[in-house]
Amino acid sequence: AAVQVDMAIAQTVANLRPAATALLHRLPAYEAPVPVEGMVKLGLDLAEPEKLLEELLAVSLVEPIAQPRIKRVEYQLSPLVVAWLAAQDDVPQPTPALLKSAADFLYYLFEHEDGRHTLPYATTVHHALRRAGEKDRADRLALDTIVGWLSRAGLYQPVLDEWLADIVPSTNPQIKADALNLTGKQHLHLGNFSQALPLFEQSLKIWREIGDKAGEGATLNNISGIYRARGDYDTALAFLEQSLKIWREIGDKAGE
Repeated sequence: AAVQVDMAIAQTVANLRPAATALLHRLPAYEAPVPVEGMVKLGLDLAEPEKLLEELLAVSLVEPIAQPRIKRVEYQLSPLVVAWLAAQDDVPQPTPALLKSAADFLYYLFEHEDGRHTLPYATTVHHALRRAGEKDRADRLALDTIVGWLSRAGLYQPVLDEWLADIVPSTNPQIKADALNLTGKQHLHLGNFSQALPLFEQSLKIWREIGDKAGEGATLNNISGIYRARGDYDTALAFLEQSLKIWREIGDKAGE
């Protein structure tokens, strides 16, 4: 049965026009369903990419998927076709440029389209960015969005093990400082005060080295939480006063 399926796919692909075959070979750049604009985006250098997509749909190489929650129809390669393409020695892997284009499109949807600003979609975008080699952008998305959602759900240990452990070694100083700070916060939530404090101190050192006042103020505030939890209110107050001074200096009313 598997051989028959492979033969059927091979014959179907052999009957395509060259331009449709070219678009087909690019579509594995997506590992999630996307609206028609996303499919077309990968074939903008080809003549009439919309018609090429229709040709792939007509022979079920690409499948439509109704998404009632976001009131959209999305498209993806049939899983059988994905497996068949991956097994072909003469089918090129998606180029880094294609992977980046696909990741950019998914990120745009996450940021701007109603119904997509969710944790599952954020993890989909994160995976696409990592696959495209955009590690700093993927780390930034994790720190700014995913970690916060998971932490608010009380999933402190999974945040530490599955997300922050991979980000802390970053060579980007701002990302590293933020990851250290958030790692310290998870330990603070878990009551691991002796582990949290050195992480906050490392983060604070980097914020000061790169001149990031907002990061410095937030980390001083977090350090105060350790001393407050220990009952050392004088030290906690001293750190809060340092933090307050910075928020006022930079005009951050929310922080103040």
